[in-house]
Amino acid sequence: LATISLEENASMIHIIFRTADSGIIIVQLAPKDLRGTYIHTMNNYINYEAQASTIQIEDITSDKDNASILRRLKRNDPDLTELRLTRVHLASDDGDYCPDSAHELGWFGYYIGKNTTVRELCLRSSVVEGFSTAIEPFCRGLRKNTSIKEIVFVDFAGGEHFQLLGSFFRNNELAVIELELDTCDLGADGCRLLTSAICECKGTLEHVAICNESHHEDIYGGQLANLLVALSMHPHLITLQLSGSIIGRNECKTLATVLRCTTTKLHTLNLDRSNIGNTGMNDVGAAVANSKLLRNLSLRGNDIGDEGVDVLTHALIHSSTLQLLDMSTNRSITNKGWQTLSTLLTTPNSSLEELVLCENILDDEGALIFASALANNCKLKKLSLWDNAIAAKGWSAFSKLLCEPSSVNKTFLSNHTLQDICISSPFANDRERDTPDNVKSFLSLNKGADEKQVAITKILTYHALIRMGLQSDATCHWIFPKSCCLSPN
Repeated sequence: LATISLEENASMIHIIFRTADSGIIIVQLAPKDLRGTYIHTMNNYINYEAQASTIQIEDITSDKDNASILRRLKRNDPDLTELRLTRVHLASDDGDYCPDSAHELGWFGYYIGKNTTVRELCLRSSVVEGFSTAIEPFCRGLRKNTSIKEIVFVDFAGGEHFQLLGSFFRNNELAVIELELDTCDLGADGCRLLTSAICECKGTLEHVAICNESHHEDIYGGQLANLLVALSMHPHLITLQLSGSIIGRNECKTLATVLRCTTTKLHTLNLDRSNIGNTGMNDVGAAVANSKLLRNLSLRGNDIGDEGVDVLTHALIHSSTLQLLDMSTNRSITNKGWQTLSTLLTTPNSSLEELVLCENILDDEGALIFASALANNCKLKKLSLWDNAIAAKGWSAFSKLLCEPSSVNKTFLSNHTLQDICISSPFANDRERDTPDNVKSFLSLNKGADEKQVAITKILTYHALIRMGLQSDATCHWIFPKSCCLSPN
């Protein structure tokens, strides 16, 4: 390293390099450029280990909250398991660490490298952009950590810093098992670096989430297929989220390969707003059929129509593990498609507990289809239908589903499992639409712990003769035959 003194009025600096073959290279720099290079070089070579025994926390930061976190890192506070690295103007929690200088960020990296209690680390791009000269020493310290299991990147663009992530994966003996990218525009180079990092991961990734809010753009620069191939090297994936990823025909085929490689543990798959369509469902559906432990499947906003629903239903019809299915915002599905999908509720081995069909064009006929399918279903607890076209006829069908008043026996055999039919958008301020009062009353009764008692309550409430008989004879005991059950099955 060389220290160069600059005159105040210096306008240009020339640096001469002699090459191995006796050639000469002359580099011309403005003083401001040289200063930047000088600072970056010096930061790279700070010997944190040598200074650690003598430096005081107050010499690193003047911020009380930051000082407290550094002390907790230093002493391995068992309660410090989560850290979010951000800038002051973005801080939303007292637990956020907000470095005020490159010097401070470098020391933060040193202490986190020594720490053994932190399990989750969140990095915002503003820190990287604000103190780019300290990123290398920060990551050098981070690579020594063996306790972090989850890394979250927020608002990264370009993705060049994912190269450092690859180094972290390579040197971390215990290895990260959770990786999340929130609103990151990787581009082709960033995606290649991320793919390389995933390939170099020593351990096995179990949770991967890449969420793109600007789903009309290709954040992968045409490199998604390669990223999916890298994920196929991690056969123990439990959660995979690729929302807003614009998955084309080739990517669907590669995704199908990934799903076939992760059938042993995968229980959550989120492909929201990924442009899968009917064609893509042929590949995805076939792979989903082999995911024996799949519990949660979300396909919101994928332009899936009746043909795609037919493929999906065929893939899931024998599933005894699926608990949540989200088919919202697939407006090409007609009542023919809903009729096909409803068969998932009529199979004896159905385990669906929540079905989300929001923002479609499901009308009264569609409501009748699902009310009929739920007649003998004793698993589904929540049905979300907000922003559809259900009117009085459809709600009448749901009312009879929950409490058929034509006879005591039919009331007893009504659906006592469904607890919520949501039609109010969680994003609406006025919440003008709501479940009709009579249906809401039945749903409330269904929240009782004992389904037989729920049935008895409905009978006593809606059959006056039985209620009057019980009131007139204090010694009357109403006993159901042992053969009586809550469904014909």
